[in-house]
Parts: sequence; structure tokens; C-alpha cells
Amino acid sequence: MSPLILMVTAGVGIALLLFLVLKYKFQPFVALMLVSILVALVAGVKPADLVATIEGGMGKTLGHIAIIIALGAMIGRIIELSGGAEALAKTLISRFGNRRTPLALTIAGFMVGVPVFFEVGVIILMPLAYGVARSARKPLLVFALPMCAALLTVHAFLPPHPGAVAAASQLGADLGRVLMFGLPLTAFLCYVGYRVAGRMTRRVYPMTDDIRAEVYGPHVTNEDLLRPACHQ
Repeated sequence: MSPLILMVTAGVGIALLLFLVLKYKFQPFVALMLVSILVALVAGVKPADLVATIEGGMGKTLGHIAIIIALGAMIGRIIELSGGAEALAKTLISRFGNRRTPLALTIAGFMVGVPVFFEVGVIILMPLAYGVARSARKPLLVFALPMCAALLTVHAFLPPHPGAVAAASQLGADLGRVLMFGLPLTAFLCYVGYRVAGRMTRRVYPMTDDIRAEVYGPHVTNEDLLRPACHQ
């Protein structure tokens, strides 16, 4: 089978995986196993060799990344319980001022996102975004969108997060170099996300009643929220 057909097969497999998870709400691991089996069969792996191939591939990958991910999760938990992430975010907000609060939260998302998984980072930093949005009477997306974009970017591209560690393991790349070269590139992508989020939030998007009441109180309506200022 030619390399082009293999690449097309892999691309179709990724699209099918996303379709199953997003459209039909398949459990991600089950969807991944199903798509992997289909891709392997299309790529020419014999049915009798499927079990051995899956065991060998998963075992080799998990053997390299399990310790790194476990230690990273432990460090993230320590940062969460110690309050270090919240203190960092508050310091950045006070230094940057009200006008640059979205940028401060973006930087906080970048720095907190390195040792902390995306979901944990959102749990830690979202109350700050709620508080800033409430005091500024601006839409929550103005502050939360660039912050979450930074957290997700770091989670996708940098160790010790699972995707980056697994990719480095498969390519035989040194994790230290991946982190060293990845930090400036990811920081630039986070800034791009901040600028894109600034343009996306120039218009006010309506919020559901429950979320709006949680953030701003029961007496605030969508019309009461001020249109966010353009990011400089």
C-alpha cells in the first residue's frame, strides 16, 4: 500500500474518531479502539495479528509515558491545593491592570497549563474569570475564551501532557528538547489565540439564564452587559 493511501486512511480514521465522539457521544477509548481496528484492517494488518499489534503498540507507548504523566498529575495537584495558580493569576491581573485583564488571564493560562491538565486548570482559573467579568460587567467570554485557549494549547503541545508525551515517544524525540523548543512556539500560539479571541468577543453573545445569574446575579440581563472593548 502506497504512503499516500496510508496517509489518507489515517486522515479518514481521525475524522471518523471525531465524528463518533462529537456526534454520537461514543466513549473516547471505545471509539479510539474501534477506529484503530478499522484503520489497521484497511492498512493491511491481518485479523489474526490485531490483538498482538494492539497489545504491543499500547504497551510500548504506555510504558514510556505513564510515569511522566503520573508525576505531572501529582505536581499539578500540589499546585492546585497550595493555591499557587490562583495567587499567580491574581498577581498578573494586578500588574496588567483592568484594561489588560484578558491578556493577564491568557498568560496565567499558559503558565498554569504547563504542569496542570486542561480540566484542572479551568477549575482553578474559572472563578477568577467569573469575578473579573462580574466586577467589570462585561461578557464572560472576553476573559474566559483567551484563558481557556491558552490552557488547551499548552495541553495539546507540551509535556507532561499525554498527547505531547505520546507523540514524542512515537517519534523518538527527547522530551527536554520538545519542552525547550515548544515553550516559545506555544507562547506565540497562545498570543495568537488571545488576539483571535479579542476579535471574536467584539460582539456580545447571549448567555443562558442560569450561567448569567451565576456570574452576574439574578437581576442582570443580556442587554445590561457592556460590549467588550477591542483588545489592543
